[in-house]
Amino acid sequence: MGDPSLSSSGDRGGGEVHYHYRALRVSGVCARLPPLLQHREAGVRAKVCSLLGNVSKHGDAFYAHMLAAGLLPLLVDGCADADGATRKLACFAVGNAGFHSAVLWVRVRVRVRSGLGLGLGLGLGIGLG
Repeated sequence: MGDPSLSSSGDRGGGEVHYHYRALRVSGVCARLPPLLQHREAGVRAKVCSLLGNVSKHGDAFYAHMLAAGLLPLLVDGCADADGATRKLACFAVGNAGFHSAVLWVRVRVRVRSGLGLGLGLGLGIGLG
């Protein structure tokens, strides 16, 4: 089954332990992502949003790193990107991050309400809390 000491509470998803999450956290990858979320190539921005959405899918293992790297405001900005794939994947990442942590959701909600103008939750029967 593996060494449970390699796992944190945020490393479990679907009953499986994600040992690679620990390696990603230790690598400091989050600190390297802000420039990539602002890259001129839409495909690069979309892939980074996908990565962040996927590592946020099963828990809060990366949240402190995401906050420290300043990724949340960039992800929220990605929800209004000119590229459709980037918009979709940024929304996926923001949704996953907000789902697992009230701390992150409060930060995202404030950013969305402060003028991004995405129309999230407006006229769709979805409240922003």
